[in-house]
Amino acid sequence: MTENLRSSSDVLEFLNELDVSFVEEYPDEGPGMLERGRVIAERVRVSKEEFSDSGESADDFILALKELSEASPELFASDLDTMYVREVVAAVPQYVARTLQLSGLPAGRKPKEVVGRYLSEAVRSYVFGFPLAAIALSRAALEQAIKECMTGPPVGTSLKDKIDQVVEQLGLDHATARLAMDVATAGNNVLHQRPVRLTEAFDVLIKMRKFLEALYASDASE
Repeated sequence: MTENLRSSSDVLEFLNELDVSFVEEYPDEGPGMLERGRVIAERVRVSKEEFSDSGESADDFILALKELSEASPELFASDLDTMYVREVVAAVPQYVARTLQLSGLPAGRKPKEVVGRYLSEAVRSYVFGFPLAAIALSRAALEQAIKECMTGPPVGTSLKDKIDQVVEQLGLDHATARLAMDVATAGNNVLHQRPVRLTEAFDVLIKMRKFLEALYASDASE
């Protein structure tokens, strides 16, 4: 019953029906046109997200894509539109699951504006399946919160130095300090190209939220 209430399932079914109808209307060229559209859209995305392989064939392909996009912009846009719609709709159940996974976290006190923006984008990155971005933005939120709650000039240059300084100034306990250090370490690992999984990003978000709650609950941080 629950599955029947999911709009994403209905949209995917509708898209599949459109493909079937298209093939039925054009039985000879329809399947090939659909496949070419998918391949072109994927190659376009890759060409925008990554550097192409060096070589004359790669340069020729990029040039051909450019010429095709200029000659048939609407067709090009349609192929990309179809690809992104399918990908996003198919991923919606995972978005829902990850959002519900985070919904059990206590809201806590609202952070200041800049920290709130970093944290909001970190959560969205996790929900949409980008663990690297979620962890990097969590680290950015941590560093900004430390900066805002610090009294006086920093006594050190590293983030660890700043965490130690704020923990001492606000009288935070060792467990709270450990939360901040774990977030900082995870962020540093990301910056040094260590691969991460969504489970790690979730763990970092939990620790980040708990640390912010302790930080902003301190009387000295008012």
